[in-house]
Amino acid sequence: ERPRAAWALRRILARWRDWDGAAPLSLERFSALFAQTLPEAERRAAYAEQVVSAPARVVRQALLGPWGRRKGTGCRRPPLLLIAGDEDRVAPVAMVAASARQQRRAASRTDLQCFSGRSHWLCNEPGWEDVADFALDWALANGRPIPAQA
Repeated sequence: ERPRAAWALRRILARWRDWDGAAPLSLERFSALFAQTLPEAERRAAYAEQVVSAPARVVRQALLGPWGRRKGTGCRRPPLLLIAGDEDRVAPVAMVAASARQQRRAASRTDLQCFSGRSHWLCNEPGWEDVADFALDWALANGRPIPAQA
């Protein structure tokens, strides 16, 4: 599967002259990439109420991360839960699963949970409580302090 996140956000990657500017997201792109599982009226409301331009530099660094340095795979860190939606067009399950495989090299626990029928907007979609409950239950079951390094 090709890297859909980079393809989906290619317009941001292409604007190198505006490295520190804002990366706007149109209603059309938001609807197609992030919230395609929501009814149109809910997509419009979510876009109007919650979507703001992101710093372009942050978006680029996130997208280019897999081709840069890989930190955190051998270090001590708390347990990690990666959550994916099987309808996500920005971070498809295959990409999140690849991140999980990489992170499993760390000594700490790494788990992956996929939610059926969810898009990238999974924490804001109807039924978001199921995602939140799962994450909270997982954190309570797996969270533990990391001993200080000597």
